Amino acid sequence: MKFSILSFLLVVAYCAANYQPPPPPPPPPPPPPPPKYEYAPPPTYAPPPTQPPPTSAYYKPPPPPPPPPPPPPPPPPPTYAPPPPTQKSYGYAPPPTYAPPPPPPPPPPPKSYGYAPPPTYAPPPPPPPSPPPYGAPPQYAPAQPFIQA
Repeated sequence: MKFSILSFLLVVAYCAANYQPPPPPPPPPPPPPPPKYEYAPPPTYAPPPTQPPPTSAYYKPPPPPPPPPPPPPPPPPPTYAPPPPTQKSYGYAPPPTYAPPPPPPPPPPPKSYGYAPPPTYAPPPPPPPSPPPYGAPPQYAPAQPFIQA
C-alpha cells in the first residue's frame, strides 16, 4: 500500500517539475476591411454615325418617326356658383340666439302645519229686525178730509 502511494506521489512530483504551460493562443486575425462598393464605369457606346448609310436603288431609309403628339391642354378649372352674400362682419360674433325662457313653475302648495285648516262657513244670516221697545206703533185710520159746515 505504501508503495503505491509513494509511486503516485513520485509521479505527481515529476509532472509538477516538468510542467510547461501551453503556449498562449495566437491573437485572432484582424477583421477583414469592409468591402468597397465601387460602381462600374458607365458603358461606352459607339458614337453615332456621322454620315447616313449609303443608299442603293433597292434600299430606302425608313421615314423618321412622327413627332409625339402634344400633351392635351389641362382641363379648365371648375366653375363654382358664387357664394351667397354674407352679412358684414364687424369683427365680433353675432349675439347668440336663445330659446324662450321656460314658463314659471306653478306656485307651491300652501305650507302644511300638520293639522287641517279651519273650515270656511257661510256668513251668518242677518239678525231679524228687533221689535220696537214699547210694542208696535198704533195703527191709525187714514185721515178723513176736513169738511167745514
